[in-house]
Amino acid sequence: MDRVFANFHIDNDFYIMLFLFLLITIIISTLIVVFVTKIHTLSIILEQAKKIDRAKEERLSFLNRALNNEKIDNIKLKEDLKYLENSKKKLQNSEKTVSKLQEQIIEQEKEHLDELYEKKTLHDKLKIHYRITIEQLEKAEEELFIVKRMNEELTEQKSLLYRQNRELKMKFSGNQKHSIKKINMINEHQDKFKDEFTQLTSKLFKANPKEFNYKRLNK
Repeated sequence: MDRVFANFHIDNDFYIMLFLFLLITIIISTLIVVFVTKIHTLSIILEQAKKIDRAKEERLSFLNRALNNEKIDNIKLKEDLKYLENSKKKLQNSEKTVSKLQEQIIEQEKEHLDELYEKKTLHDKLKIHYRITIEQLEKAEEELFIVKRMNEELTEQKSLLYRQNRELKMKFSGNQKHSIKKINMINEHQDKFKDEFTQLTSKLFKANPKEFNYKRLNK
């Protein structure tokens, strides 16, 4: 009986030791599993952190490149801005020059128009004088055949001058230089006809002084 109890006691100690061993083994295994799990988790976290760091480095590199490009663009923009400022100054100077030229041109055109107006006034006076001369020639036509022929020529020239004058008036606003040439030509013709008429009248007066004096007395 004592041996049985002794064996039981031994078996009980054995089972206790076995239980403790198993318990310790389970605890150690659990700790190992926990540590391994944590290590794996930390490895995953570390790998993710490395990926994040690489992404950050790539992003930082991209931002640095973008910053450098932005600096280069800023330098180019500053240069363009300086160029634009210089161009703006040149444009302002050009505008001032153009404005001065416009003022000069306007002043010259005004003077030119005044000169044309004076010439036109002179032309009108000459035309009136010419018409009076034609009337005088028409009166002398009855007495002198030569005066009649001259009067016909002058009448034809008068029609030509009227047509030229009308054409000059139509072209006056669009072709001033051409109008000036025409007016000068008309003035030259009128002066020429006036001189010819004066010479002819002088010859007639010298040829028939009595008749002209008689007509003047009658008038």
